[in-house]
Amino acid sequence: RPSPGSVTNFGLPFVRAAGEIAAAQAVGSFLSAAFLVPPQAGGVLDAAGYRALRLGTVASGVWAVCAAMLVPLTVSDVTGQPLASRLSPSDIWSVASLINVAGAWRWAALIAAIVTVASIPVLRWSWTPLLFGGSLVTLLPLALTGHSSAGGSHDLATNSLIIHLMAGTLWAGGLMALLAHAIRGGERADIAARRFSAIALWC
Repeated sequence: RPSPGSVTNFGLPFVRAAGEIAAAQAVGSFLSAAFLVPPQAGGVLDAAGYRALRLGTVASGVWAVCAAMLVPLTVSDVTGQPLASRLSPSDIWSVASLINVAGAWRWAALIAAIVTVASIPVLRWSWTPLLFGGSLVTLLPLALTGHSSAGGSHDLATNSLIIHLMAGTLWAGGLMALLAHAIRGGERADIAARRFSAIALWC
């Protein structure tokens, strides 16, 4: 088939890897703010929780940008057309609706952008579980368009993929968040480590 060019050939795996790392970091950071680090008595995030929240905001923003970039890169890869050729933004948007993976990246970018914007004004703990849940939802579009969705046991295979994707991201993201917490000074690190250990055993 025609080659999409070096930008797509090298850019697609690089941007995807960066996006997946950012997605895991966002999930882990929001997990840390919501459940690993206790808030203050009045329900306001303490310093460690606020730093975790802000790291989650940045990571979620990077994830949104990477997912958005993966839409044209995926369209270029599937169609064999270099990005700089006849692929205009309107062409990419219309073709993405016909390519499952490109459409999934588009949904992931949109949801991650919503989570990013919603997290910016947050100061209280009560919002952090919702942000954590939203960061997990950004993973669903890709799980629903994976290879398992085309098999005979569609529902069972898709559910299995979702569970493994969520568990793997929770484990990796939580570990990165715990490491970031320790590097920043590790206030109440013992509590965060015990709580993460319980989650890691479940994963």
